[in-house]
Amino acid sequence: KSLLPELREARDGQAFLKKELRTLRAEITQLQLLVKTEKQKFMEENQTLMLLLKEARDALQTRETQAAHLIDRVARERKKRESSQADKFPKSGKISVELE
Repeated sequence: KSLLPELREARDGQAFLKKELRTLRAEITQLQLLVKTEKQKFMEENQTLMLLLKEARDALQTRETQAAHLIDRVARERKKRESSQADKFPKSGKISVELE
């Protein structure tokens, strides 16, 4: 007779633990799904940010290239003007002016 209450208590404890285990498994499954969903969101956001970064780099590279071409063009124009100015004046550094 003394074992009967102990067996009931053990069975009740076992049932409680089984119920807790099922609850914990369900919670773990929900957490795994949440982690998977959040990871997917993170990956998509990361991919979007990487594309934006690439676009920004490409735009910067384009601007740098345009600036370099413009600087080259200005330098060529300056050389042309300097050489045309040099043709107008004698190389001796003396300028002769005729007065009437």
